[in-house]
Amino acid sequence: MLVQHLDVTDPETGGSYTIKRYQSEKQGDGEGWQHERLTLMPMSTDPQYQPLVLVLVPKDEGAVRVVG
Repeated sequence: MLVQHLDVTDPETGGSYTIKRYQSEKQGDGEGWQHERLTLMPMSTDPQYQPLVLVLVPKDEGAVRVVG
């Protein structure tokens, strides 16, 4: 996935985009489900690149955007 996080930037490039493999934890309430946590896994074997774990809370709504 190509993901943009408006509140996080790369200290080297200033960019707010990342390409990662996606995993999620969801919670259902009988009327549907919503994401509680997204884990963006690096596509590299280089240990310098670690998973990004995003805990989704209402105040962050709109901060994370899946581009593709």
